[in-house]
Amino acid sequence: MKQVHTHPEHCDTRLPPNMFYWAILDTSGLPAPGIRPSTRVQRLGYLFESILPEPTESVHAVYLPIAAGHVLACALPRDRLSDRHEDAISLGPLEAPPFILESLANEHRALDASGFIRSINLLTGEYEPPAVLRAKSRCSLHVVMILTLCTLLITIGLERRTQSSRSSVMDMNSHIQTLYDLALGDATSNGQDPAARLLSELRRMRAASDSRNQLQTPPDVSIALASILERWPSVVAAQTSNVHLTGDRVMITALLPNTTQAEQLERSMSEVDGWTIGQRTFRPARDGVELRLPLVPIEEGTP
Repeated sequence: MKQVHTHPEHCDTRLPPNMFYWAILDTSGLPAPGIRPSTRVQRLGYLFESILPEPTESVHAVYLPIAAGHVLACALPRDRLSDRHEDAISLGPLEAPPFILESLANEHRALDASGFIRSINLLTGEYEPPAVLRAKSRCSLHVVMILTLCTLLITIGLERRTQSSRSSVMDMNSHIQTLYDLALGDATSNGQDPAARLLSELRRMRAASDSRNQLQTPPDVSIALASILERWPSVVAAQTSNVHLTGDRVMITALLPNTTQAEQLERSMSEVDGWTIGQRTFRPARDGVELRLPLVPIEEGTP
């Protein structure tokens, strides 16, 4: 008669070890554990089948790694699994048979045999209890809800950050436009981009500045004028209509009563320091003679 041990506090059902099929499988000939779990379970089933008294299709087995190259196989006929306690969440052996315990004690001394055997649970896969399935479903639902909530919070945070960035960009654009308005004033834009207008204005101002820098400083003619006035004859009754001075030329235009006084003015101007008389002209006028007397600078080294 079979003995069933149950623990209501956690619905753990334990059966005598003689109700199970046991084996320690040597898996050193199997490929590395990198293969898919379903494929590995199938290959372990082939190893276990050589020991089982009935086909592997009629039993439900679990495989627990003991150490490198060894796996503990534990199986229960499927018809006995159908008789399990309705409220059972886990089902396994109460203990292991002596030959399994002896093998574990001799070859795997570091293993806690009692705790290892108590960890066996055959209510897996197609025999997983409805309560466990419901718990997993609730857990999955909770995970989905948490992920949805996290996604929603992240989306809201990103949207708020996007709105903040847009507001900052709008404020920056407004500030830039204010700077353009201050720099360009009320000048007509003609639909031109403010940046292009500012660049055009800077180029215009730079060109104007370069043009001003290229202008030569007006020559100082005060010394030449002082020399002319110093040599101007006081006895000549000349009506001076124009004295035009530049850096390299002086043109005196005067109306004199006669040619004698015009010649006397010419001689006086020939004594101006640093200047010499160019091609002068006399022209008769209604009240005397008009004299056009050019003066040009004396070049250095000229006697």
